Amino acid sequence: MRKRIIYLAILSTLIGCDADKKIVKEFNVFEKPIENVDVLIQKLSLIAEQGDTLYLDNETKIIIPANAFVDKKGIAIRGAVELSFQEYHTDAEVILSGIPMKYDSAGTSFSLETDGMFKISGKQKEETIEIAPNKSLKVFTKSYKEDTPCFNYYTQNGHGKWNYKETAERVLNPENEISKELSKVKKMDKEAVAIDFYINTFKYPELSQFKNISWMYNGDKPDTLRLKLMAKIKWNEFQLVKTAESMYSYLLIGMHKKHHFSMPITPAFSDDELTLVKELITKKIKEDAVAYDKLKSQYQREASIIHFGTHNWDRCAPGGRIIVETSLFHEEKIKYFYVLNYNSDYRFVNRYIINEDVDRNKVSFLTRGNVGIIAFLETEGKVAYWSGNVNQKKVSLNLESYTSIIETPADLQELINQM
Repeated sequence: MRKRIIYLAILSTLIGCDADKKIVKEFNVFEKPIENVDVLIQKLSLIAEQGDTLYLDNETKIIIPANAFVDKKGIAIRGAVELSFQEYHTDAEVILSGIPMKYDSAGTSFSLETDGMFKISGKQKEETIEIAPNKSLKVFTKSYKEDTPCFNYYTQNGHGKWNYKETAERVLNPENEISKELSKVKKMDKEAVAIDFYINTFKYPELSQFKNISWMYNGDKPDTLRLKLMAKIKWNEFQLVKTAESMYSYLLIGMHKKHHFSMPITPAFSDDELTLVKELITKKIKEDAVAYDKLKSQYQREASIIHFGTHNWDRCAPGGRIIVETSLFHEEKIKYFYVLNYNSDYRFVNRYIINEDVDRNKVSFLTRGNVGIIAFLETEGKVAYWSGNVNQKKVSLNLESYTSIIETPADLQELINQM
């Protein structure tokens, strides 16, 4: 599949066989291009005063605290409530949702490139409910953008206007991680009590390059060694368990018929070994950083929401556009249409309607990339399309009718993938 995309400021069109010129303006209200085609609505039930963690399709998770909802009067909701949840990732899902993807900031209009958008609402016995003022829901959605830096987070009000919310960028800083790991490494102390036991380094590969390892207590209760290991109890079995606190953090677990204990321990390294330890820590963390970047698409994005509505992990299109005088031609009347702008860095969709009163046609395109146009016709479910490159100041585009009827998001995505 070839990649292409689009950003438009104003697009005008000549439609049909007559010579009436019409200009297209951006359409920034909620209206689905095909009334009965949208992504699946997932219905979720829970008891309001209990809260719950809900697991959905696509590895999505919603964490709902107890007593999280109120009615229109602000009175706490009790009993069963139902949430409705829709999730949008592909171009077709965004287009068919009817959700406008334009963002205005400081007098400038931008397009948004989504990395996971969802719409959520709630009701009890057909009456709408709201999230309580002192509560928030946490929604985790999957990220599919492998090659994209951290996205910003936007919420949308009922008029189609997006509101930007400040979010922290997800960054793994290898140098900071190395410093933190090294601060947890224990140097051998001849005055301290050491623990000696045999370990299977096949099970603990991080220790395979060290011999005659001495272990030290790694907690904040100095009496633990005396009270546990030196107690008058014959321990039947010991286990060593790796923990996530650091690269060299473990629990020593002792078991007896009537007793058991666990204590944090760590290897104690000599001066000569510390050089090797630093090399091993540096190597592992840098490998982790590379893996983090490669697997970024598998990470989930977390949104803390305080109101129902549409929420979006997204970023704005950059500058660098050209203005092109453009005319579209098709034999059937167009209700409205979407323009897709594709290049190696960005991918956007924008919706436009026809204004009968203006006689100019100017289109704003990114300077790099190809163009795709999906026009929704008067016949429900029928579309026309065009795709290609725009590098002239004036173009006339003949739209081709798509032979299939659009009945699902997958139908439309199949067309987009072929463009």
